[in-house]
Amino acid sequence: MSVANVLKELAGIYPSDSTQLATDVQDVFSDDVITMYMTLDAAAGTDYTYGSFKAPFAFQVVEAVVCPGAALTAADATANTYTLGKADGAGGGSTAIATLVTTLAGGNWVADTFKPMTLSATFANTLVARGQIVTLKKTHLSTGTVTPASTLAIKIRRV
Repeated sequence: MSVANVLKELAGIYPSDSTQLATDVQDVFSDDVITMYMTLDAAAGTDYTYGSFKAPFAFQVVEAVVCPGAALTAADATANTYTLGKADGAGGGSTAIATLVTTLAGGNWVADTFKPMTLSATFANTLVARGQIVTLKKTHLSTGTVTPASTLAIKIRRV
């Protein structure tokens, strides 16, 4: 079977945002999903780092969504900001890749319903170099809001 025929067979098996075979093929061979678990954060008034990993290769973050395990009631005065960031690993500052804020405008979280993070409008911020450290951090206003145990799914594309 030729490579072209194999690719035709794979088309449609892996969903994509496009119905073009070329896009499906690119997704099959270059897209991965990395998950980070967000433990129950009952100490609402505490800033928290949920996790981090060292990038094993260069990639672009193309999507990041949180799937909460329970409800979260949004509030402007006690909003949390979740930031998916990247850093050089040498103690320098972090650059935001994507954010999610629990304000009323952002809406409540519903258990098992995806909540998309907003990707940086600056394309370069979504690119992660091999060896950079990727983290998910929470900061809060006032007393903060309790974060339910959740999962962050990060869709990446090798570059």
